[in-house]
Amino acid sequence: MAASLAEGLGLLAAKFEAAGNWPLAAKCNEAVLGSGGELPHTEAATRLRLARLLLRHTHNVHEARQQLERAVGRVGIQSSAVMLA
Repeated sequence: MAASLAEGLGLLAAKFEAAGNWPLAAKCNEAVLGSGGELPHTEAATRLRLARLLLRHTHNVHEARQQLERAVGRVGIQSSAVMLA
């Protein structure tokens, strides 16, 4: 259920961004992150999209950097888990 919710919100975010409504696109991405239970690659991709929106439209470098660091950290956790398996 959480995966389909995240997927739907991601698609909605993409439509809002394509229509030039970046604030709603950002809100959809934030909702994906707040829904919980998303897969590591979904979370990382969502954080990358959110960081891109922040940099393009708000120039909020601090928040964008935090999102990028979290995305890299999430992927790093997944990579470590795979290496241990």
